[in-house]
Amino acid sequence: MKDSSVQKHSSLTKVQQGKRLCLTVPEAAEMLGISRNHAYELVRQNQLPSVKLGNRIVIPKIRLEKFLEGGGA
Repeated sequence: MKDSSVQKHSSLTKVQQGKRLCLTVPEAAEMLGISRNHAYELVRQNQLPSVKLGNRIVIPKIRLEKFLEGGGA
């Protein structure tokens, strides 16, 4: 269990180097090379990991990294 907490901490530290923990959907779309509309459609279909904060939808960087590594949404 100790190894797991160390791994989570190192992942969080890596993400925090960029300061922001989340991306907007348009930012994630640009990084993925897809259109903004397509990114919102993937979020709607639960194919792109996202979190709703009030009226905003954001993409947590850690979950996006895991998604791209093949971990799924």
